[in-house]
Amino acid sequence: MRDLLLFFFSHRTLALIRWDIHFFSIRIGNVLFWRTGRLLKEIRKKSGPVYLNLGSGPRGSTAPEWINIDGFKDKNVHYLCDFSRPLPFDDETFNGIFCEHVLEHFTYENGRKLLVECNRILKKGGMLRIVVPDGNKILTFFLNEPQKIVEYKQVESGFPMEAVNTWFYQRYEHQCIYDAGYLVDSLQKAGFNSAKTSSFNTSLLNGDIVLDDPKYSWESLYVEAVK
Repeated sequence: MRDLLLFFFSHRTLALIRWDIHFFSIRIGNVLFWRTGRLLKEIRKKSGPVYLNLGSGPRGSTAPEWINIDGFKDKNVHYLCDFSRPLPFDDETFNGIFCEHVLEHFTYENGRKLLVECNRILKKGGMLRIVVPDGNKILTFFLNEPQKIVEYKQVESGFPMEAVNTWFYQRYEHQCIYDAGYLVDSLQKAGFNSAKTSSFNTSLLNGDIVLDDPKYSWESLYVEAVK
């Protein structure tokens, strides 16, 4: 069946269709089984600070103050969600949001929409900690220490440019790579009062929402934005 489909469609087209079907089924399931309503009810029962792990994957926190959401089932994921649609939370729900290696999977325009949603669901004074591949860091290593990125990515051809492509495209899963200025500007245009670069495992404002994965530390840009 797969070979037959590939005869008529490209691999990219089939992947997009598969993802569309996957997220459509998530949206339907959330409605039919009242998953969104039950999640919101659970959040409203919480008395202390509430934090959102946006795109938690297998690294969802087990702490009671955390809500872990993702587009795919994984360990500790509380709720499956289509991030290309408005997030299913009330305005000013969360005290903080953590988002690691998610934004680059969206075009710049759709990524901005997701940032606007993050701003909407954050309480005033709440912080978004966002982690993405650092385009400046990647290109700097490409120019100055190309062998380092080849070793890090272990690309088949051995060419540094292939390593760069794994970050910038990851086949066709990555849609936008940021440097500090580009991301800070997008956050400010999304309505955040301030946005500043940070560093791995270090927060300028709120250490409670630092869930940084060490495996991303070498390649990542860390930015914190306040509503």
